[in-house]
Amino acid sequence: MKKNFGKKIKFFVAAIIISIVAAELMLRFSPEFIPYPYNVSRNHDAYYGELVKALVKPEYLERLSPDIIVIGDSLTRSVALSVDNDWPSLLVKENKIALFNLGVGGTSTFEQKLLLEATKLPKSTKTVLLNIYHNDILQNEIDAQNYMRNGSYLFAHRHINQTQKYQHECTYSGPFKNSLGLFGRFCLLEALRNFRLRFFLNTPETKYRIDEVFDNISKTHVSRSRDFSNYPHLKKFKEINRIALSRTIIIILSIKKFLEEKGISLLVTYTPSKDEIYIENWRWLYDKPKLPIASFGTQLQPQMMKSKILFFDLTKPYRKSRIAEAPIFIDRDDHMNSAGHHLAARLIAPLLSKYSKP
Repeated sequence: MKKNFGKKIKFFVAAIIISIVAAELMLRFSPEFIPYPYNVSRNHDAYYGELVKALVKPEYLERLSPDIIVIGDSLTRSVALSVDNDWPSLLVKENKIALFNLGVGGTSTFEQKLLLEATKLPKSTKTVLLNIYHNDILQNEIDAQNYMRNGSYLFAHRHINQTQKYQHECTYSGPFKNSLGLFGRFCLLEALRNFRLRFFLNTPETKYRIDEVFDNISKTHVSRSRDFSNYPHLKKFKEINRIALSRTIIIILSIKKFLEEKGISLLVTYTPSKDEIYIENWRWLYDKPKLPIASFGTQLQPQMMKSKILFFDLTKPYRKSRIAEAPIFIDRDDHMNSAGHHLAARLIAPLLSKYSKP
């Protein structure tokens, strides 16, 4: 009896181990089966579907004949907005500009360079507008090193279940991989984590009220005990900033050279983060008067001028507009809301009219 029971236990353990290994291998080879951690509307899938067509069928993009290709991350491809309400779409609808949005949420400037090089640009394209955000800059060095180690690059972020369906990886390789521990190394654990985030993690609104206060300047909720030790412009991150900015300049120069060979001009804009817009107010709120307020855009400006890259930092006009048009960002989120995208469209439209190739 005991022997039979022991055999059953061994068989059960062996079956579990085999199932785990099989599931891990299946997810490694077919990461599209990993559930996305947040609900994504079908409309948003369809919106990304247009980008998939441009990647898979070059004649599709040729047929659209855009004068301008826009590339960037989730500040370029809208988050939590209805389809066709990000600033590139607004430029098409309100300013009648013939452009195509090649932006992909979660990508760094390095990833965007690879995406641009993998896209067969139509003959009609005269200008590429590269829109940069602060986390693109911080991610560039990591992505470049990953590319050098692993050769052919697979995008680190899985927004591509909607976008790059044939370029997809499951093990996370972003800046917080170490803090994720095993969840950053195994596809099955990541799948379980995403499943939990999607279906079981609904934090009650009352908890937010306890842990956060409403800031009347930014018109958003901010943490009562916010940790500024990792704020990227503090002194201890000076060397990280220097490396990240230097790498970003190298990548942009590479993009510029790639485009010049095709007779296409490059225009670069920097969209500020919520911290870069409201930090001078938050340092008063948190009693941290020494917090610096220089945005990455401000730090990039002299290097861009030196490299003769057409560059526009949108930080100052965003700061001027933040009080009159607050909120510009989604509450408890660093992404722009509808007002933020309308502001971006108003600021970028005259730049395209003046500096894009005729």
